[in-house]
Amino acid sequence: MGAERGPTATGQASEFIPFEVVSEPWSRYELSDATLLRVRFVLLRLVRAPSQDPQRPHGATMNSQVLIAVEPPPQFRGGKPGPPLGPGQIEKTLGDDLAVTVVSDAPSVYRFEEDRKLVVNTRVVKVQRSSESGPDGDRLYWVGTQSEVAVLGGPSPGQALQPPPRIRDGTGR
Repeated sequence: MGAERGPTATGQASEFIPFEVVSEPWSRYELSDATLLRVRFVLLRLVRAPSQDPQRPHGATMNSQVLIAVEPPPQFRGGKPGPPLGPGQIEKTLGDDLAVTVVSDAPSVYRFEEDRKLVVNTRVVKVQRSSESGPDGDRLYWVGTQSEVAVLGGPSPGQALQPPPRIRDGTGR
């Protein structure tokens, strides 16, 4: 059972759902300008809150971050450091979309509530390079991602607990 949390707008308490990290691998992408991207989904916390939807009496939300490391080729590194760009400023400096090729791609996997698994596939869907450099002199990139979330295992309403299906999570489990 998770730790209690304060009341929600409905007046009912929500709770934190404890989880274990099974895997949080880096996915790797190569861009058409020879830049290498590394992308990782990181789950920070799961929270169950009572819902007013009778089909989903206890919905869960998650807090997460998508980490992105950019490794540009030499021609886009070590330039003159640029000033910090405020909201809306980087869009004015972006070029055309860059083609993205998957080098390696693996989901982040988390175990919670007995033997249920949360599987999150995060993919790069759009990348553009800026004409401006960041404080380190490297070119700035705008990276758009999309995450698909699936919950494996556990009972559906009115069903007995079934063993979770096997998934490729890098641990052989």
